[in-house]
Amino acid sequence: IVLSLRRLTPPIHVDEAQMLLSAGAGTTLASAAEAANRAGLELGIDLAARDTATLGGMVATNAGGIHVIRHGSMRRRLAGAEAVLADGTILSRMRGLWKDNVGWDLASLLAGSEGTLAVVTAVAMRLVPVPEQRVTALVALPGSSLAQAARAAVGLLPALRRLDGLEAVEIVDRQAMGIVVDHAGLPWPPGGPATSAWLVVEAGASRDLTEELAHAVEPLGDDIAVATDLSARRRLWAYRERIAEAIASRGIPHKLDVSVPIARLPDLLERAAEVAGVAG
Repeated sequence: IVLSLRRLTPPIHVDEAQMLLSAGAGTTLASAAEAANRAGLELGIDLAARDTATLGGMVATNAGGIHVIRHGSMRRRLAGAEAVLADGTILSRMRGLWKDNVGWDLASLLAGSEGTLAVVTAVAMRLVPVPEQRVTALVALPGSSLAQAARAAVGLLPALRRLDGLEAVEIVDRQAMGIVVDHAGLPWPPGGPATSAWLVVEAGASRDLTEELAHAVEPLGDDIAVATDLSARRRLWAYRERIAEAIASRGIPHKLDVSVPIARLPDLLERAAEVAGVAG
């Protein structure tokens, strides 16, 4: 059964005092983010597919997004939900209380259930303040293979986690980067086509973190681009966010969503390359 809830879009309500957003399951992430931004707040979760991804779908899949390292996945962002069971019973826990120790945590049970327990019809989400300043860095990773580059990135994580307001750490491999560069007509990022992988790092706080971020990624070398204004940061993020679009332009993509402990990421990438029969 394929069920579309795109018409479940009642007016979005933002409670600034409780830092809470309530919306229908068919509301897109972009629409919800815009409503939160008007109140000087944000959702704490973001995806490249923000214009099409719906809040209900994000609950069903427990979506993570690029800020999961700071604010967690959709399960953590949820403050409540409304859902309909198979027999038509409506369950609703939309109060969004910061402290609510009564009964089952309905929203958490629904997150990641893929529609097997109930159909989510409305969502209440916790909001977070918008950082006064953000800085984004795109860094070429050392190493002659993707697995080696991933080991360099994993080794850098302790230093990155000490950054005040670390929000995103994403790795992009050479194959994906090449497809994006070709599809979008973008110039090769720092390091050029010989680089095995790149790291996208973003942090936000009440002060300028540019020097701190530059110092944190210094062990990786000098091939780095840093941006602080919105348009420049978007240009750096385009290398990561346009991957799905670029791959889809070449045919029907086959996607897998796999989670492993961070320390095992290099092993996963190495093994995946072997299974796929491509250079790691």
